[in-house]
Amino acid sequence: MQDRPSRSVNREALLQAVRKGDIGSLQSMLTDGDDAVPNLSQNPDFQDATLLHHACRAGNLDVLQYLMKDAAMILTLKTDIPTGSLLDLRPDVISCVGATAALDAAATGNLDCLQYVLENSSCNISDQDQAGNTATHLSARYGHLRTLKWLVNEEPTVLQTKTKSGAIPLHFAAARGDLDSVKFIVEQRPG
Repeated sequence: MQDRPSRSVNREALLQAVRKGDIGSLQSMLTDGDDAVPNLSQNPDFQDATLLHHACRAGNLDVLQYLMKDAAMILTLKTDIPTGSLLDLRPDVISCVGATAALDAAATGNLDCLQYVLENSSCNISDQDQAGNTATHLSARYGHLRTLKWLVNEEPTVLQTKTKSGAIPLHFAAARGDLDSVKFIVEQRPG
């Protein structure tokens, strides 16, 4: 019987599979290349965001669920994954801009991914990035009214949280000219 040649996992191919929601290719890349996964996980160029961040940004809930459940188990059996590397599949890992996967989901309006991360990890609605933005700030900043409404319904006090520069979600919605979000936020204020 012939030994199968080891495959090298290509960073771009891995990210494409995550972005496109191609779980089959993702599974193959993470399980087939025994020596490729450790090499990929230790490459310092991958410190910007994890696969979970990329799945949340792309809004691929199926990939996110696979990564948080199955892939995390596969990878821990294969190698020691450096904290913050592309293959670090802990949802509370901070990207280079200080964002968790939940914050990335909020910034891109991917409510299903945001809900899944919040329900299945230690991330919470009041987590802040390096600038002090919460999921609510990011939803307001990028005009994701549906996500904003869900966040406020879950935790009404998030509308009062200030960034390090003193901004509240209303400021971001107003700066964007998002009248629907401004109206929604103003209607939530007491009195």
